[in-house]
Amino acid sequence: MQADCPVVFDTTWVKTAHFATPLAGNVVQVKAGDRVQLANGDVLNLKADTAVTGGASGFPGLTDTGISFAYTDNNVRNGFTYHYAVTAFDVNSVKSGPSSLESTRITKTVTPRAPSGQEVAGTLSPQEMLGADGAVLNPSAPLPTIDAATGEFSGPMPPTDAIQVGLAAFLPQLLGNGSLTVTIDSLYPGYPDFPFNAGHEAPTIYYMTGQGAGSPVQFTVPLPEPATSGNLTGSAPFQATAIDSAKSARFGGNQTFSLFGQVSLTSSGPYRTTMFGRADVNSSPANSSFNGARWWAGAPNENTPDPNGGACHPSDVACLAPVPLRTAGQIAGVGIFEPRSYNTLNNNGFRKLEAMTATVHRAADFKVYWGATSKIDSVVDVTHHVKVPFSTKLRASWGLLTQASFAGVTASLTADKNNALLTWSDAQCVAPALTNNNDCGGAGQTAAPFDSVPSLTPIALTPSTQAGSAALTATGNGFIFYLNGHYFLMQMATLPTSTTWNARFYTGTITGTAAAGDFAFTPDVRPAAVPGLRLRVAYTGSTFSPATTTAADMNRIHTVPDPYYVSNALETNANNKVLNFVNLPAQAIVRIYSVSGVLVNVLTHNDATGGGLLTWNLRNRNNQFVASGVYFYHVEAPDGKTKVGRFTVVNFAP
Repeated sequence: MQADCPVVFDTTWVKTAHFATPLAGNVVQVKAGDRVQLANGDVLNLKADTAVTGGASGFPGLTDTGISFAYTDNNVRNGFTYHYAVTAFDVNSVKSGPSSLESTRITKTVTPRAPSGQEVAGTLSPQEMLGADGAVLNPSAPLPTIDAATGEFSGPMPPTDAIQVGLAAFLPQLLGNGSLTVTIDSLYPGYPDFPFNAGHEAPTIYYMTGQGAGSPVQFTVPLPEPATSGNLTGSAPFQATAIDSAKSARFGGNQTFSLFGQVSLTSSGPYRTTMFGRADVNSSPANSSFNGARWWAGAPNENTPDPNGGACHPSDVACLAPVPLRTAGQIAGVGIFEPRSYNTLNNNGFRKLEAMTATVHRAADFKVYWGATSKIDSVVDVTHHVKVPFSTKLRASWGLLTQASFAGVTASLTADKNNALLTWSDAQCVAPALTNNNDCGGAGQTAAPFDSVPSLTPIALTPSTQAGSAALTATGNGFIFYLNGHYFLMQMATLPTSTTWNARFYTGTITGTAAAGDFAFTPDVRPAAVPGLRLRVAYTGSTFSPATTTAADMNRIHTVPDPYYVSNALETNANNKVLNFVNLPAQAIVRIYSVSGVLVNVLTHNDATGGGLLTWNLRNRNNQFVASGVYFYHVEAPDGKTKVGRFTVVNFAP
C-alpha cells in the first residue's frame, strides 16, 4: 500500500493499533509506519509498498515476488523479424495513477528460424506426488465403494487431486537434467464469503517451498474458498529453477536468469467437507443427514455400521443429536461426539467455525499412535504418507483441548462460562476462530491453545444450544481432539496405552439412510491441505552437437522459395532479395554453382543457437545480382557429410 493510501480495519480484527487513527463506525485507520497487532496475535509492521520502495505491506502471505512473464507467439513465420516490448504497471495506488508507474519498455528483436535438427529434444515428465517418506502417491487411484446397507467405505480416499505444479514455459535448451520439487510447508486458514462472515472473508494461504536447480524459494499461494459448494481455484508463480548458464550463453543469457513455475490449487466448499448439516438443510443435496468423520480401532478398515447414524434426520435448525451418541464411528471404551451445526447441534455460531475449519480439511485416513505412557507419539496421514504437525492454533494440524488449555481464558466471556468443564462450545475459543465469530468473547478474549499432552478432566458429552452450554454438567472425563478441521469430544475412564486409533475423512456427500439401505456417495475435489506433501516434475534438457549430422538431416535441406520468381514475400524492397537455405546443419559451408559449373558464391553458416536457416541475397562474389537460370548448391557439414541440390531463379536487376 502507498503511504498516501491509509488502510481501514474493523476493530474486531485489531487488538492494539499503535499510532492508529480512530474513526467512526467501529473502525480504525492505519498508515505506513504504524504497528498493528491483530486479535489473533499476529503483528503487522506496515510499510509503504510503492514503485520506489517495493516494500511488502506486512500482511501474512503478502510478499514482493516480482513479475513472471512467458509468452508464446504461435503465428510467426520463419525468416521474418519480429519486435516485442513488455511493460508492467504498478497499480497499488489510484492516486499515483498508472502512467507514472509504468515500467520502461525494452524492445527485443527476434527472427524465428527452422532448427538444424541436431538437437535432441528435452522432456518434461508428468507430475509426481510424494509423501514425506518418498513414497510415490497415486491421486488417480480408484475411489472406494460405499456399502449401501451400512454406509461404510471399502477403504480410504485416494490422495489429493487439487494441486498442479508446472513450468510457465518449458525451455529445455536452457536446462540440464534435473527436477523441480514443490513442498507444502503450512497453511493459514481462510474464511469463506458467508453472509455471517461479512467483513472477514479471506483466502486460505498456502506457504510453499520450490526447489529446482539453485537455491530453494519460499512463496505463497492464496486460495479463495467457496461459501457453500462448488470449486474455486488459486494460483501463483514462483522462481522455479535456475537455468544452465553454459547453455544459456548461446542465447545471450547468464546465471541470473530463472525459469518460472506455477502452482494451481482447487478448493472444495464447506458443504462437502465440514458443514454437512447446513448442506442437508438447504437440500444440497437432500437426504444427506448421515455424513461426517468416522473413528475405529483394531480392524484394518472401519467397522461401525451407519457410523454417523446418531445425527438428526433430517438435519434441522433446532437439531440436538439424540443420546446415546453415534456421530463419528466408534472406539471401544471411548464416547465420541462430533459437533456439527444443524446435524448434531442446532443452528448456532458453530457454523461460523465450520466455515473456517473447512479450509484446512483434507480427504485422508489418519492413525493416532498412543505410546506406553499414555502419550500421543505421533499422528500420521497414512493416505499422503506425512506426519501431521502439532500446533497450538487452528491449522492443518492436530491438538487437544484440555482443562489446562483454558488457564488464561476469561471464563465469563466463553459460551459455557466454565473453564472447569469441557463442552462442545469450547472449540470456538481457539485462534484464529475466536476473532471471527465472537462466540468465545471475540477480540477481547485470550485464545485457548491446543495441548499435545492428553489429560482426563470433566467433560460434557452432550449437545446443546449455544446459550444452553452454560447449563451442561459433566458426563465423565475426557478431552477434545482437534484433527483435520474437525473437533471430537472424547470421553473415557482411562487414557489409552500402546494402541492405535484410526480416523477417516472424505470430501463429498453421502446420501441415503440405513433404514432404506440406499447409502450412496458423490465425491468432490480432494483438497491439498497437506503440510509435508511434495510435488515433483522431472525434466531433461535438450542436447546440441553442431559437429555431427545424419543422412536424414542432410536430406531435409532445401531452398525457399523454389523457384525464386522476381520477388517474394520475404523481401522488403527490390534491392533486398532473399532466398533461404533451410534445415542446414548449425555449422556448414554452402557453395553455389551455375549450371555450367562456375562457382557463383560461397556462404558460411554458423548458428550457435542451433538454427538451420541461411539467407542468400542472390548476389555473386562480385556483389552483382545473379541472372535467371538453374543453379546447383553443395552443402558440406563439419563431419564431412554433403548434400547437392538445385534451385531455379527467375530474376531481374533493379
